[in-house]
Amino acid sequence: MPAIPIPSPYNFVTLSDRVFFPDWAEQVSQDVPFSDGISGWFSIEVTAMTPIFIRQGEKPVVWHKDYPQKVMQLRDRWIGITKPANDRLPEDDWIEFLRLTDGNCAIPGTSIKGVIRTIVEIASFGKLSLTNGNRVLKGDQKKLWMAILQKDIQQRTQKPDQLVGRLDLAETIFGKAEEQESIRGRVNFEALPLNRMSESPRHVIWPVMQTPKGKFAPNYVEQPHVTDACEGSTDTFIDYENKKACLRGWKLYPRSLNVRHCTMPPADNHSGRVRWELSSPMRPLSSGTQFVGRVHIHNLREKEFGALLWAIGLGEKVESTDNRRFWHGIGAAKPFGYGSVTIRVLPEHRLAFVAKSDPVNFEKCIRVFEAMMNSFHSLEKPWIESIQLRQLHRISNPNTRWPMDLAYPTFADFKAYADETDVRHILLDASRSRTVSPPKPLPDLIGHLRQVSFDCETESSDKGRSTRHLWFGLKVDKDKFRAVLRNPTSPQLSGSLRKGDSHKLWVVGMEGDRDDRYYILAEKKPETSADMELKE
Repeated sequence: MPAIPIPSPYNFVTLSDRVFFPDWAEQVSQDVPFSDGISGWFSIEVTAMTPIFIRQGEKPVVWHKDYPQKVMQLRDRWIGITKPANDRLPEDDWIEFLRLTDGNCAIPGTSIKGVIRTIVEIASFGKLSLTNGNRVLKGDQKKLWMAILQKDIQQRTQKPDQLVGRLDLAETIFGKAEEQESIRGRVNFEALPLNRMSESPRHVIWPVMQTPKGKFAPNYVEQPHVTDACEGSTDTFIDYENKKACLRGWKLYPRSLNVRHCTMPPADNHSGRVRWELSSPMRPLSSGTQFVGRVHIHNLREKEFGALLWAIGLGEKVESTDNRRFWHGIGAAKPFGYGSVTIRVLPEHRLAFVAKSDPVNFEKCIRVFEAMMNSFHSLEKPWIESIQLRQLHRISNPNTRWPMDLAYPTFADFKAYADETDVRHILLDASRSRTVSPPKPLPDLIGHLRQVSFDCETESSDKGRSTRHLWFGLKVDKDKFRAVLRNPTSPQLSGSLRKGDSHKLWVVGMEGDRDDRYYILAEKKPETSADMELKE
């Protein structure tokens, strides 16, 4: 087995062994305002940087019987076409984006709230929320045993004496709901209706969405750290029952500049039929789509409001999305790069201090929050350079280059890694820098006819025109390079393609920056200067 990290579409932000507990948590009230309490609402704008999807509802009742055939019928209707609204069947609604009662697409407020709450937990050194306890209790004994072990490990990692009966900053702001104790939050996100639809065409995708495997200890449990090159260690593997076990932390999906090819469903061993019923069909909204809605706050202290704003912007300027380095992830198919968004605060707001007449200054609130966290961190390095924030920013940065493939391991991979005791193969720490070899220069192949293999398909917009790009892999000896064909016209290229399909295309140019160079392909042989002279 090669000494590389386990392929994975997710990574982790490490738990802090010291949890920050606000000293004003017990004074929080819905009725008695803080001297610096802020109430009111402000507007936010969510922009999709990659296609985004949030499902309309549950699987149609008509699908419960004869499910595989229903999926095949759906696939036959949607491949390569756009169905008019008056020509849809009941199951077509299931693959569409969530809509409000007026028919407009929208992001539910709970989706945004969950994302922002997780960022506040990370940025404020909070507790890891193991919120699936009630659901796990209804499952089998193995899941129940795993939940108990994970809870025990979390308390061991974050010191149980400081967890019991105390609220971290996220719980203080957003509240919590537990069987023993429930506390009402002071932040509410409205549903965010669609504000602007991208002009790029929409297509149905068929990803195979895997269930998170929390019992897979090589990824979910901290292993002894090795060198950045993942070499030179033969330390013993640590599983859940080891007394030294610590949970990896908050699980997040690294952001990507582009979506990745969705996993094909496996074929039936006997009939060879592709099992499309294992996929989750969905029709995402294209990148560039925007949503706008309001966030209501009640009696938030300046530092609490600053934490909320910091989480919305991930530490960047909240009033602008220009050149944002860090993106959020929301919705379905995040393992394939879908759902990358930026969030900015719009000028429209109605906020005021409850007990004083001073205007609410967003930047000041953020600075107050940062000063509070720097005071708590109180180590040689500032709070912004803590391992938690470095890991968060690496995962949120779509330009991060990961040493492992951002894909789920195959079943054979899981078995091999589960049997492996050499920790060189663990998922690499999100904060550890890795020296990436400089990209290989592209050989000069302009004017050559080459065999290329289809990799993935993306849609983009070029100067207001909708364009279709097909991405191929071009091999030169043992090296493989990226190549793109724009606006295919041949039937075999403009129709449906499967990953691995091979075609002969002409190389007509090279594009991209220093770190991401690729070839430009064409279906016809390019004309040379000699050809032009002959025509004249």
